[in-house]
Amino acid sequence: YLWVNGEKYVFSKDVLTAGESLFQCFCKSKHVIRNIYNRMCEENVHTNVSQIITELRETLEEFDLHWVNFEQLYVLELMLIESDARRYIIKAIELEKEIYSFEMRERLKGKIVLDCKEYNDLRGKFVNVIGEINAVGNAEGK
Repeated sequence: YLWVNGEKYVFSKDVLTAGESLFQCFCKSKHVIRNIYNRMCEENVHTNVSQIITELRETLEEFDLHWVNFEQLYVLELMLIESDARRYIIKAIELEKEIYSFEMRERLKGKIVLDCKEYNDLRGKFVNVIGEINAVGNAEGK
């Protein structure tokens, strides 16, 4: 799982499964490389270089496939988490645009907005969102 803005995000089963598969493939690759090294260190080496290259290439290709699969799933979920975590900022920007738009419409009519229910409602929502941003950014209450 991952904590962002005080919220816990849990990775999907697909990401966890791909991560486990990648780890297992890594362990297998490590074993193959250790085995190749040990064979090469023996006094009576009966393995030729082309066999070693083929074995190593196949092992690394398999590892690369597992890595790509994991990375695609993991990065996609990180992007979704990031998008969700930005929701407070996005909401504040949208409300600020609405407030500005309202002020400009009234200014074109020659009015100054001071006491209007719709305007005050927008400002109240904006203040609430800023409070949420502050709460998320100030988790320890300082």
